[in-house]
Amino acid sequence: MTRFFLILMGCFVLVAGQVRAAEEAGVLPADVREAMNFLVGEWTFTVVENGEEQQGHYAARWAEGGDCLHLTFRTPTHRDTGLGSWDPSTGELVENWYGPTAGRLEIRYQITSATTWTGTTRASKPDGKVVEGTCELQRTDANGFVYRGTSATETIHITNSRVLPAENSAAARVAVLKAFVGTWEANLPNGGTRQWSFGWSPEHLFLNNRMVSRDANGDPTFILNGTIGWDAANEQLTNWCVDALGEQMTFVWKATNTAQWNVSSPQNGATWEFTPTADTMTWVHSDERLTFKKR
Repeated sequence: MTRFFLILMGCFVLVAGQVRAAEEAGVLPADVREAMNFLVGEWTFTVVENGEEQQGHYAARWAEGGDCLHLTFRTPTHRDTGLGSWDPSTGELVENWYGPTAGRLEIRYQITSATTWTGTTRASKPDGKVVEGTCELQRTDANGFVYRGTSATETIHITNSRVLPAENSAAARVAVLKAFVGTWEANLPNGGTRQWSFGWSPEHLFLNNRMVSRDANGDPTFILNGTIGWDAANEQLTNWCVDALGEQMTFVWKATNTAQWNVSSPQNGATWEFTPTADTMTWVHSDERLTFKKR
C-alpha cells in the first residue's frame, strides 16, 4: 500500500522555546501557515487503494518552533511517520514520509485555491523501484478533506473526518481561543517592540504563549512564558505564567463578547482587553493601547 496517506499532511505554526525560535517561525507565509494549520489535529479516514479498503487514523502536530509538522499515519498494515515543511525555493508544501512496509514517499503540493492543493508524488519502494504520480487534496468543509492520488501502479482515494473534542471537554473549552494562534508584533512608544506568540500543545489541551518586550536596540526587557488551560476547580480559563526571573503569576481569561476577551490578575486586580481579528490584535490596559499585526 503506497504512501497515499502522506497526502493528508501538512506543516507549521508557532510558540518557541526561545525568542529566536519564535522569530524564525515568521518565515512561513501567512497563507501557507493558515492552510497547513487546517490539518492540525486528530483524524479518522477511509482509504481505498486499488480497490482495497481500510480504516485508519492520522494526526498532525506542530513541532517546537512552529515551522513544520510531525505527522503520523496508521492503518492495520501501516505505521508511517512524516514531516511536513515549506520549500521557499519552489513555493511548495513538502511532505517526506517513511514506513517500514512501503518505503519512502515525497509529496510536493502547490496551493491552487483556498480549498484545493495539487501536487506530485515520488515513492521509493523497499525493492528499489521508484514510482512517480500526481495527487490532489481538497477540503470538503471545516472538518473534512479528500485526497486522490494516481500513479502508473496505483489509484488512491482517502476520505478524512476530523475527530472533534467533546463539547464540555478541556480541549473544547480552550478551543474558543483559536483566533489567538499565531505570532503578533506591535511597536512600542519607546521605539521598541512587543511580540506575542500563541500555539497549541500537542494534545490541544493548552494554548502555550510567550510575550517578549524589547527596547529600541532590540534587547529583551521583559519575557513572560505561559500556558492557558481549563481550570476545572474554578471553572475558568487560566493562564499560568512565569517570567524570566522565575516569578509566577496567573491571569483569568473571560469572553466579553464573541471577539473580545477580558484578562484579569487575581494578584493585583489589574485588567486588560484583547481583541483578535484575522490580521490584527488590539491590547488595552488602562489608558495604554497597542495594535499588534500578525506576522
